[in-house]
Amino acid sequence: MTAATASWLLFSLPCNLTAGNLFSLKMPYRVNPGRISRQRGSSANALLSLLVQLGVLAVGAAVFAACWYLDRMGLATPIFLILAVAAFLLWHRVLASTDAIAYQRRDALMATLMKTD
Repeated sequence: MTAATASWLLFSLPCNLTAGNLFSLKMPYRVNPGRISRQRGSSANALLSLLVQLGVLAVGAAVFAACWYLDRMGLATPIFLILAVAAFLLWHRVLASTDAIAYQRRDALMATLMKTD
């Protein structure tokens, strides 16, 4: 069970990093350090981040439930490792395309990040 949980973490980390990279480029917002306690972040970012978390948890629960139902809990670790490799490859692909995404959205990124509130 410990190995399955650790392999699930290896799957969930690249999923969250991929989503964070995409959200930062597609829906940026500027953080003002002087007003950080009163400043609210992007609501769309928060909602989509929550949906990503729920999706990752749902995948984990589905794998554990299927393995428990089939009485093959030993299969959870290799399944999560395969999912972790797929998530890592997706994360690597998104990282490779961040320059292109940022270049396409450069005007919106500069307008958001250089705002004087």
